[in-house]
Parts: sequence; structure tokens; C-alpha cells
Amino acid sequence: MRLGEAFQVLGLGPDASPDEVRARYRERVKACPPERDPEGFARLREAMERATDLQARAVERVMGPPAYRNLAECRDDLRGRPRRPLGPTAWLELLGGR
Repeated sequence: MRLGEAFQVLGLGPDASPDEVRARYRERVKACPPERDPEGFARLREAMERATDLQARAVERVMGPPAYRNLAECRDDLRGRPRRPLGPTAWLELLGGR
């Protein structure tokens, strides 16, 4: 799980402190206990661990997100992003200002 995805699962911004992450995790666990949804709980647990790892947060802040492990992960990430159409100005910028 990528760091950005972890913050989305928790419903927090990337500038949230580890204490805020833990508090939100507790709220979400109360709403979705592991007995009712084991897969959702596992995803929530992974998101909390990723978002509270200060070393990983620092590395990603400096180096950017890690590379994709495989093509399927890249495709899934691109499918999740909203697409916006390119207007004529954007096409001209892509073509080098022609």
C-alpha cells in the first residue's frame, strides 16, 4: 500500500500527525470491527501502520513515491486517478509551443 492510499483509507491529509492517524484508526475500527469485515480491518490496519511509519514518510517526502512493483499495480493506480481532458493550450505545451 502506498502512503497516499493509506491516508485516503483513513480519510486524512498527508500532513496528519501520527497521533491523529491513531485516533482516526480507532474511530474507523469502532465503525468497522474485525468480526464484521476482516478484509476491511486488515486494509485499515495496513493503512495505519504505513501512515505512522515516520521513516517511510520522510523518505517519500524527499524521494517521492516508490516505483511500481509491476505493470498491474501501475495500471490500477492510473485507473484510480481522475482524468481531465486536455485543452488546446495543454496540447501546444506538450508539443513544445508549436
